[in-house]
Amino acid sequence: VYLFAGMIRCPDCGHVLCGTATPKEYKNVKTEYHNYRCRFKHTTCSYKRTLSERKVEGWLLANLGQLLENEIAAAELQKTKPKPKPKYNLPALRERLRRLNITYMAGNKTDEEYLQEDAEIKALIAKAESEAPPPERDLTPLREMLSTDFVSIYLTLEPEDKRRFWRTIIKEIRVEGLNVKDVIFF
Repeated sequence: VYLFAGMIRCPDCGHVLCGTATPKEYKNVKTEYHNYRCRFKHTTCSYKRTLSERKVEGWLLANLGQLLENEIAAAELQKTKPKPKPKYNLPALRERLRRLNITYMAGNKTDEEYLQEDAEIKALIAKAESEAPPPERDLTPLREMLSTDFVSIYLTLEPEDKRRFWRTIIKEIRVEGLNVKDVIFF
């Protein structure tokens, strides 16, 4: 089980780093160390390093509290900024489309008129949806995590559960060299 599979991006080429296992034996005890590397390091990518899973995990556990606090503060600050007034009234456009459909079904519009107006309204709706501000984030899970001793709970988890934990809060881990540079939360 690779805890951060699909979450770490190559700092040079941007591809997802893939997991590799390195078996070691010391005093007849076999251990498997998990690492991450760029799968294109032998061809097009200049990132030739191998990133230790233990190092990433340790850094995240040591810094997760501060990272969560920073994320909450940034989201709270974003809430206080004035929201730009939308150019288009999305509910009004949807109502206009509904009325157009009723008018067409009643036989009051020709096929050509209907198709042209339908395409125009749908284009405006698509534009309005793309320009709409993102929905407000629910910060409750992050606050709840900060209020618990998540590190001691985390240490009791099985590897699959540890991976699930990271995947529920972290979208991407950015590295620089062999160090974690930034974490992008959901």
